[in-house]
Amino acid sequence: MASSTGPLNRSNLIVPLVLIVTIIGSAWWVTSTVRGAVQAVRSELEAIHVAIDTELDGIRDVAESVRDRLAEVEETADAMLRNPLDLLSRPSGSR
Repeated sequence: MASSTGPLNRSNLIVPLVLIVTIIGSAWWVTSTVRGAVQAVRSELEAIHVAIDTELDGIRDVAESVRDRLAEVEETADAMLRNPLDLLSRPSGSR
């Protein structure tokens, strides 16, 4: 008769088998949880990137408008320096 503590006894294999399955299952769960968290962070970063790009587009539009207005002011200032009497003779509101 075989001994109950022998290496071929099935009850001796159950505990290590359960332990291996538990470790593999836990590793799979951790991996899938981390993947989900990474995907959530990636999605959030993409949304932030789009929001920043939108804000930068608005800032660029304002900067271009300010640059255009500054060019107009510089032209008016140059005209004033060249011929200040000409500006005094113009009707109010015209350039």
